[in-house]
Amino acid sequence: MKRGGIPPKQSHVVQMALQAGLKLDERQMMILMETAPHALAMAGRLRKPRGRMEQPSLVFRFD
Repeated sequence: MKRGGIPPKQSHVVQMALQAGLKLDERQMMILMETAPHALAMAGRLRKPRGRMEQPSLVFRFD
């Protein structure tokens, strides 16, 4: 569902940029919109339940 003509994922990125206090011009916003899907995908891969004592080097596995 679109909000105000902006796809939900893009509106989320815009909202997060505003919450962070970023004042982006049109070119910077375009760059942010191009790179945000890749950054969000990477964050999603890292966001997994980890044991409290799990070593950082053991977090990355080649399955």
